[in-house]
Parts: sequence; structure tokens; C-alpha cells
Amino acid sequence: MAVLPSGESDSGQPEEERPQERQELTAVAEETEGAKSKRERALAYQQKFREAAHLRHVRLYEQAWEECLRRERLLARRDIEFSVQYNTSFGQEMRIIGSCPELGEWDVERSLPMMWTEGNIWVAKLALPRQAQRIEYKYIVREGPSKVRWESGNNHVVEVFVDGSAAAQQAQHEQSRRCKDSWGCGLG
Repeated sequence: MAVLPSGESDSGQPEEERPQERQELTAVAEETEGAKSKRERALAYQQKFREAAHLRHVRLYEQAWEECLRRERLLARRDIEFSVQYNTSFGQEMRIIGSCPELGEWDVERSLPMMWTEGNIWVAKLALPRQAQRIEYKYIVREGPSKVRWESGNNHVVEVFVDGSAAAQQAQHEQSRRCKDSWGCGLG
């Protein structure tokens, strides 16, 4: 191994320049670590952005699905308003009973209570399912748990849904059906 005169390095440069070289190499290494760290942060932000965008899409699809279900439920049901004029006495309650589950399937205990309105008109509103097509019903007056007076005569009948095109069913659905009846005047 050759002995170098004092103050010189292997490259022939004075030794005092060597620390500067080390500083430059350290600075370059720090810059590459800084750039690497910056790139990693950028990738992490991109990943978070992609996840947030995905969650937004999922929420939008869920909202659209809920809206579809809401519309289907609306189309699958038909609102019907029943009304009858009847003069009751204190303690009497007017109810409607009929052939579908919503009207109690002819069970007095499950019949639908009606609300009194001005002019002694009793009203009940009901949403019936698409499966119901023809419903028969009667009005009853209930006084206490055991005393019930049934409407005489034939049963009243309502056609809830008719077969037809989707457009016809939509038009039929948009109009709430009103059944204005008279006591004892069922058409059977």
C-alpha cells in the first residue's frame, strides 16, 4: 500500500474536501428518502380517495335501490277510503269488516275501526295489497265487547285491481278509490 503525502486522499484531492462530499451524499440520500416519503403519502392519499369514491358509489346505489323499493311498494298497494253515513248513539263505534286480512277476514275482533266526521259520516282509509282483487265487506256497529249489530242486506263489493297494462294499473293507482256507501245497500 502506498503511503500518501499528508493532506491528500486516494483521489488525489485534499482531505478537507472529503467532508463536503459526504455532506452532498447525505443530502442526496435525504432527498431520495424525502421523495420516497412524499410518494408514499401521495399513494396513501390516492388510496383514501379511491375508497371514499367507492363508498360514495355504494351509498348512491343503496339510495337508488331504496327508491326502487319505495316505488314498488306504492304500486303494489291501492289506497281505498270507505265512508258511510250512520247516526250512532253515545258509546257506539262504527267498524268495517270484510273478506281480506286488512278488514279482519270476517272476525269482529280484527275489524277496522272507523272515524266519525261531521254529518255523522264514518270514514276508514286502508291500503290494500295488489293480490287483493275483489273484496266483500259490511259495516258493523259495536257497543261494548259483546254487542254487535251487523249491516243487513248484501255485502258491499269493491274491485281493487283490474287486470290490464302497467300504464292502466298506474293510472288506477294514482286515483285513490272512494267507496261512499249507504247502510244496508250492499250490491252483492
